[in-house]
Amino acid sequence: MRPFILVVDDDPNIAELVTETLESKGYRVTYCTDAAQAVIQTEGTNIGLLILDIMMPAFGSGIDAYRNIRRNHNLSKELPIIFLTGLKPEQTARMVPTDDPNVRLLHKPTTMTKLQTMIRELTGDRLLELCQKGES
Repeated sequence: MRPFILVVDDDPNIAELVTETLESKGYRVTYCTDAAQAVIQTEGTNIGLLILDIMMPAFGSGIDAYRNIRRNHNLSKELPIIFLTGLKPEQTARMVPTDDPNVRLLHKPTTMTKLQTMIRELTGDRLLELCQKGES
């Protein structure tokens, strides 16, 4: 099964915008709007990259989702994760793990070019190729 990028943001407008933009670049993308769904979808779907908002009002934060995903022995400890947040850098410095080589941080507002650059930094062209595999 070809992998997806999972976008998680409590603002459905942002989640849809990121999803549509990445789909237009050839990625397979789905989204959800809370941390609990992120954990469930990561367990039940072939996720190749996770883009997580940090502050979400319901069902835990993006940091909570990250911890649950990394703790689950059935999930890859190497799943690439990009935290996409509107928090200030000094706030995220205390929250986002700096010892995980598969984690990156991007602050809102940002550009899709910066997001795509970060995706390539984490996955090379491998994720895009896997997303498009089998399509003509």
